[in-house]
Amino acid sequence: MTENEILQVWGYDFCIINNYAYIFHGLINALFKVDLEDGTISYLNTIEYDASCEKSLYSSMVKWKEKIYLVPYNASAMVCYDIKSNTYRSVMEKEFKILDTFGKGRYVYLQPMVACNPILKFDLESEKVVEEVIVNNDYDSYLGISINDNCYMENGRYAVIITPINTICIIDSNNGEVSKISIQNTHDIYASIEYYDGYIYVMGSKEYTIAKIDPRSGEIIKVYKMFNQYGRLIGRISDEIIVDMAYSEKIYRFNCISGTIKDVIYDSRRKGYSCRYYWYCYGKLKKNNNVSYYFNRYNCSLVCNFLTSDEITHKLVTSDEDYEIIKKYIVNDKNIYKNEDELVSLEDYLKYL
Repeated sequence: MTENEILQVWGYDFCIINNYAYIFHGLINALFKVDLEDGTISYLNTIEYDASCEKSLYSSMVKWKEKIYLVPYNASAMVCYDIKSNTYRSVMEKEFKILDTFGKGRYVYLQPMVACNPILKFDLESEKVVEEVIVNNDYDSYLGISINDNCYMENGRYAVIITPINTICIIDSNNGEVSKISIQNTHDIYASIEYYDGYIYVMGSKEYTIAKIDPRSGEIIKVYKMFNQYGRLIGRISDEIIVDMAYSEKIYRFNCISGTIKDVIYDSRRKGYSCRYYWYCYGKLKKNNNVSYYFNRYNCSLVCNFLTSDEITHKLVTSDEDYEIIKKYIVNDKNIYKNEDELVSLEDYLKYL
């Protein structure tokens, strides 16, 4: 790992609380805070962890009141971080790797990496799992089927895309009902998902198409062929879905009404060092109080007020003082990356598909 990699604050996820962004570093065991006014970055704490897992510890961050829950990927347990006291504690031992989270308010869903494991509905107040959602019970397909992405629909309903079998699972958080829809007559393998105005949109990892789907029947209403490389649907702002290309610095806005695309242009293009992980190749888009934030994981920057005239970009680079503090937590031997149970690379993932 180079010094440049250490100084840049890179992570799998972030969360916004008050006027700060919190990011847990993806390559070292360190939690950081970013002042959204001036971009100042502060090192906060280091979490105790298994010695064999010095990277990819937490895949997702969930805020609840004055706490942040760090959801485990390689870490052995979920951790609750208290913002006021700058302390942490173990909450729940990990049963399997969690890839992502979705949900609002008190209850969140913990999305596993492989589809034979259940999606866990987690109560942030009691800090307990209150429900298991089974989306695929074929245990023979352990290595073949994954829950690749999720999106919010409306009226408390969420959708997940199961790859490569092109199945959409819709979860109603109000009553716990689960429905499965198979996408009909497709030649692509869909890996990311979004929703707009009664229809589900998915993007493929084989033909790179975007398909508009009727969630009641699984019928493809329209297919859009406008990309020649792999990209992800990472979120929606109004009637535009943000398409983040994994192999280039291009980011597009796909208009759900017109079916056209536009480039996103801002002053923080992705020109960082070469990626090491699959998730590293596209950004994270989140909303907080109707403000959109884009976490650029190519060059380690955070864009506030994304796609507005008030857009501000903060470069996420630690201070020299913090660098000296966190050096002892750094993995110096690059060969460790090959030996640990790490996130799959984008190249290997696409070869697998």
